Amino acid sequence: MRWREPLYAGDRVREHLEEYRQLLRETDILPAGMKDFYLIVSPANEKNLMELIPVSCLRGVRYRADRMRILGVAADRWEACALCEKMLGDCYRSCGTLDRDAVREWLQREARETRETQEPAEE
Repeated sequence: MRWREPLYAGDRVREHLEEYRQLLRETDILPAGMKDFYLIVSPANEKNLMELIPVSCLRGVRYRADRMRILGVAADRWEACALCEKMLGDCYRSCGTLDRDAVREWLQREARETRETQEPAEE
């Protein structure tokens, strides 16, 4: 799995984000009693913009994990839909369109620009 930076995160998961990342890296099974949460990921189908996947669907199976790019994490489906709306709103304000290719380019460009501004400058 690859994680988009900056990662979109719902209010209810933001404070535990590192725990979710570690859980997904280290195990295929959610711990007993842990509430399911949703991932917003790059689509398997090139015709779509993104997919919402409950983590319980990943149990015991590597759901194309090697190609999966996680765009956001949410506590439930409602919050995941709200995050998708926020991503698309950010894209529209930046690009003026919600064309599928423009959205993908915007997600990649925004992540690249964030990485470049976070890297320490060479002296």
